[in-house]
Amino acid sequence: MDRLIISEQEVGYEAKDKLARASGAIGKFIEYWGFKSIEGRIWSLVFLSESPISTPQIVDILEVSKATASIGINELLRRGLIQISGKVENGALTYISTPDVGAVVRDVLRERELRLISDAETNLNLLFSLSVEELESINISQANLEQLLELTQVSKKLVTRLTSRRFNVILSWATFFKKVLRAF
Repeated sequence: MDRLIISEQEVGYEAKDKLARASGAIGKFIEYWGFKSIEGRIWSLVFLSESPISTPQIVDILEVSKATASIGINELLRRGLIQISGKVENGALTYISTPDVGAVVRDVLRERELRLISDAETNLNLLFSLSVEELESINISQANLEQLLELTQVSKKLVTRLTSRRFNVILSWATFFKKVLRAF
């Protein structure tokens, strides 16, 4: 029988429960980035594992069906967040986290957030192109519109700057943000 790296016998029910809760919380957070919760749960489990983790282990720890796990795993493979490491004795594939997760985060920011901000900026500019009278006719404050447009433009510059950096690991992102926060 395959030796499970993480099993109830080795770490106990309480530790497994804490791991499942942490993965669940990461899953909820990652949903914000356009992923499904299960993808975040699987990714966090793979990322936190010291050694390659198999599909049966993922199913056992997260208490999901093999089909649900497979769909999540395939999407994470497609997005480059995990990679196949090998196989265990029973033939099940094992996975490890992609070493350059920071690059994937950067790509998500560039593809999703920057696109959303650019769309907001375009539409705010269209609204801003209306005359004062037209704005008044639809009860829009020109001063508030200017503020929102300015915030959108600053946000776009921030995300553009962030995505131009070569952060390839999560620690690079954390170090950068710590420096930024110290400046405040």
